[in-house]
Amino acid sequence: MHKTMVYLDERQRAALSRHARAKGQPMAAVIREALDLLLAESGAPPRSRLLGVAAGPAKAPVSEQVEDLLRSHLRGRRPK
Repeated sequence: MHKTMVYLDERQRAALSRHARAKGQPMAAVIREALDLLLAESGAPPRSRLLGVAAGPAKAPVSEQVEDLLRSHLRGRRPK
């Protein structure tokens, strides 16, 4: 992680503080989440919080499809 300073006006800071309290998260976590959403909309790959966890039938081809599944996840859509 890198520390970055952001200047907010009073309205932004108050709204961010209320939102963070309602979610039970620090303001920094809310800012990172909002930035991830903005970057995803602009085409940048989102940061994933869950990788490599799966459950299913014993013969599921997950290991053979891992790259396709991950690529689909990063593009925000379901795999084929």
